[in-house]
Amino acid sequence: LNDVWAAPTWASIDYDLNWKVLHYYAKRFFAPLIVSLYFDKTMNLQVYIVSDEVQSRNGCSLHSTKSADIMGLNTTQLDFQSDITAKNITLNDDDTFVIRAVLKDQNGASITPTTILLPDKMKQISNTNYGDATITSVTQVDPATFNVTLTASKIVPILWLDIKPEVKETYQLKYWFSDNAFTMTDPQVTVQLKIFSSIRPTVTLTTQDFIVSRMKMSSSQTTTPTPNPGIFMFSFKMP
Repeated sequence: LNDVWAAPTWASIDYDLNWKVLHYYAKRFFAPLIVSLYFDKTMNLQVYIVSDEVQSRNGCSLHSTKSADIMGLNTTQLDFQSDITAKNITLNDDDTFVIRAVLKDQNGASITPTTILLPDKMKQISNTNYGDATITSVTQVDPATFNVTLTASKIVPILWLDIKPEVKETYQLKYWFSDNAFTMTDPQVTVQLKIFSSIRPTVTLTTQDFIVSRMKMSSSQTTTPTPNPGIFMFSFKMP
């Protein structure tokens, strides 16, 4: 689960107790209720709701939207029952849409993480067609909690939000976000930062103290560099 020393490992929590990408994914796929989306062999959309709860829930509804274009954030509402029955939700070589789904209770509150289905052809799309998120505001809720708001004009694949290394070092911070390593499909998203350890009694953070990045699609290389068998590179951070 967590690293016992600072090194590149399969652990989902690093040596400083900060969450890696895997841990944010684990939080979502180990949730007690999830919506599962996938295309079957005939490229028809299949939808399942998986529950680990021992009691049934009544009055729940499944909500889904479809972004018709990777380059935009405009969405259309999907009707799962009619669209799946009529086999209107299919995937072919010309489709670049992204489908989102979430289960809500009778009060309209989300009770599952948002499931996002990305087409396989995303890796074939140029990086310039994807968006880059911008941190527009950081608001302090209490001494250990901050709301971080991000905006984007295009879909941002596998967004990663973090605090700058020099800021972490100054405060000796240990923290996690309410969500991270997600695909941003809304024009604006707010995530919460929870700090559970700092060497200073007061922590002040602004938009300049954060960094945000995303997954980059690698372009095909015409030549493959020849590795030097006599050089072994290894890096690590001392605690």
